[in-house]
Amino acid sequence: MRIRMLAILAAGAMQAASIHGLIVEKQSGKPLARALVVAQPVAGTRGATRSARANSNGLFEIADLPGGLYVVTASKTGFVTTEYGQKRWFSAGTPVEVADAGEISVRIAMPHFAAITGRVVDDNNLGMAGVTVLAYRDTRPPELVGKATTDDRGAYRLSGLMPGTYLARSDGFQNDLGSYRATFGLQTTSVDNAYTTDGVLDQDTIGTDIRPISGPLLTVSGRVVRPASSRGPAQVTLVSDMGSLYTSTEEGGFRFERLSTGPYELISTAPDARSGTLEGYLYLEYSTSSNAQVEVAPLQSTQFTFVDTSGRPVDASTLPLLVRRRELSGSGPTTYLMLDGQNQTKLHAGRWEVALAPNASWYVADFSAPRSRRTADTSAGWNEILVDPKAGATAVQLTLSPDTSTLHGVVSGAGVPVAGAPVHLEALNPQSGRRIRDLRTTRTDANGQYSFAGLAPGYYRVLATFDYQAPDTAQITRANGAEVKIAEERDLLRNLVLWVMD
Repeated sequence: MRIRMLAILAAGAMQAASIHGLIVEKQSGKPLARALVVAQPVAGTRGATRSARANSNGLFEIADLPGGLYVVTASKTGFVTTEYGQKRWFSAGTPVEVADAGEISVRIAMPHFAAITGRVVDDNNLGMAGVTVLAYRDTRPPELVGKATTDDRGAYRLSGLMPGTYLARSDGFQNDLGSYRATFGLQTTSVDNAYTTDGVLDQDTIGTDIRPISGPLLTVSGRVVRPASSRGPAQVTLVSDMGSLYTSTEEGGFRFERLSTGPYELISTAPDARSGTLEGYLYLEYSTSSNAQVEVAPLQSTQFTFVDTSGRPVDASTLPLLVRRRELSGSGPTTYLMLDGQNQTKLHAGRWEVALAPNASWYVADFSAPRSRRTADTSAGWNEILVDPKAGATAVQLTLSPDTSTLHGVVSGAGVPVAGAPVHLEALNPQSGRRIRDLRTTRTDANGQYSFAGLAPGYYRVLATFDYQAPDTAQITRANGAEVKIAEERDLLRNLVLWVMD
């Protein structure tokens, strides 16, 4: 019996496939030690995701795999995560096919992130040392992605950037010459008039010099109003469209200096002997220095109610709910929203957005909450709520419709199905031409089939291509993405032809 079992195991080992290869730095071709390599099976391939580390010579091996199709990805700190077969940095990788008992060798060249360099100079074109310089994506509002400090000659280097268009901005500061306002390149405080710089992988792009504008800076000071039972340091966060500042206070007083005019959000958190935590929220518009009082109160539960379009309760235990913080500086990371048995949770003070993740059973047909803002289109998904503890508990109701649709089909190229092809689905407002929900992406299975479930009525575009990992609206337009209008249909078949960039 033992001999027979050993023979079976040996036969199984002989059927095992392997992926091995070399990870190198793209610029020099030198081996990259300790890069993490992941092999993810395409749908229809047996087995699970496997990984391995490259050795000191950049060599790796992922053994004992079932035969099939795999997407191979390499990652390492300081380098852009790269898929095997990418033609460009924004392209998707192509799967590798390995036979039972076979092996395949791959080579992945990883580029460095982009960087932007420049100087902060005074009116005599001399460098200003010790100035904080911030990097923003050229979006509205600008998205803060990095910071650096000028050296003794006023030079800065903003690193770790993906390719794209950026703005560089000096923070407000004071020195022995006076006070200086936060200033973008080409000496302006206006985002719309700021100089933009393109970041390119493996390159230090020379940006414009920043000549800070002298002038008075605003000061926002005030107090955290809290009961006698609250003792210990209170945390205060000041949020603008340019990022967040933080301070703490034992006595309740706080102060933020060197600020520009504009809207701000104040969020405070304080310990409390009775309720554990107190929080407060305040929205302000500042044109001059000012004082503010942030009143904190016990954090209340946010109550969620779920009903269908007929008003009947819906069991929320299996609903994939998403939540993210919404601030003047943009949206925070998306996480799953966990509710207790009474469909309650405690969200921190401030603005939040909630959504129902795509699923085959429901979509959000209506939404209501006090001090909330509903999206204009059901297929947009995200809906804003304001959690203000001093205003009491927040009640949120989502009306769900079971009339979801599924879009599916086969992706072909040269007349044959294409396995592992990325397929992108975009929900679009046809009047404004703007994307109204996060892009959804999947890959075709081993037979070239794709499927998107849980679609709400609306206007969509779908594109199958290896040339984009996450295409924006303009790129889908250039690629002639197929238009799909979903009304009452439950099952839509749309076969696609793989798009290839000229």
